[in-house]
Amino acid sequence: MKTFSTFLTEARKNPEQNPKVSLYDVAEKHKEDEMVFMSYVSDVNLVRASRKVKDVNSDKLNSLDPLKSTWKDEEAVHIAWEKQAEKLKKQDESSAGFGFKIGINPKSGYNTPVGIYCYSVKETMKRYANPTSRKIIVPFAGQQPGVYFLKPKDESKIIDLGAYRNLKRDEDKIREMLTYDYDLKKDIDVKLLIDHAKTTAKDQSQGGKLWNLTRWAAHAAMGAIEKGQLKEQKGVTVRWNKILRNLGYQGAIDSKGKGIIHEAEPWQAVFFSGTFVKVIDFSLNKDYTIKAK
Repeated sequence: MKTFSTFLTEARKNPEQNPKVSLYDVAEKHKEDEMVFMSYVSDVNLVRASRKVKDVNSDKLNSLDPLKSTWKDEEAVHIAWEKQAEKLKKQDESSAGFGFKIGINPKSGYNTPVGIYCYSVKETMKRYANPTSRKIIVPFAGQQPGVYFLKPKDESKIIDLGAYRNLKRDEDKIREMLTYDYDLKKDIDVKLLIDHAKTTAKDQSQGGKLWNLTRWAAHAAMGAIEKGQLKEQKGVTVRWNKILRNLGYQGAIDSKGKGIIHEAEPWQAVFFSGTFVKVIDFSLNKDYTIKAK
């Protein structure tokens, strides 16, 4: 399995064999494989550097006189901020290594199970790629500077929510989990919870019902249901991940584009463990213009 460090080291050793390749070019190599996914990632060194200079630049912005300053004054602060962050990033890279990583962030602030979120390369090339401009514009995270190409190690452990037909089996497993594995509040009726989760699922396919059922189960297990409503609570998305893995799933895809995983990204996929996928390629999220010699 190649990490970003490996890819970059090989490119530096053989620059004549590694011309600049755009994200579109890399994705095009994998577009026929339904089990290759692309995950957009941030440059952690740049994020770290930006945080280091955030406070001083925030103070500069706050000190600007709203009656006298113009948008150019604010722009000057932001430009200085970016330059300082870029400089610190280069310093970090020289001592701390490369800035791209792939993995699960347990502190994610999104209301979805923690995991590695990605797009099917095949669907991305169909729906979000422009063959004329050779650019790819995805609905979410497309501004991130790096893209990992991933392949699951065991396709049998991926649930395709669009084609899923095992709701009764998994419903029984969830009922058993909630009855015996978790100390639920006394006012939680497991049967009523399961029926309510299925009835209120935005997508009424079996896959949609399962996704909503595991969501409600995670909230119930964490004591995050109050007066029949879900409430935000730390740890719910981690527990949601655990429930899906306890059902035997290591990843989920939405092959029908129903927006079950997240309505804003209908063709999204997610993997629940970093060890379940292998990195098969990497690309900077850049476009390169090839000039004829």
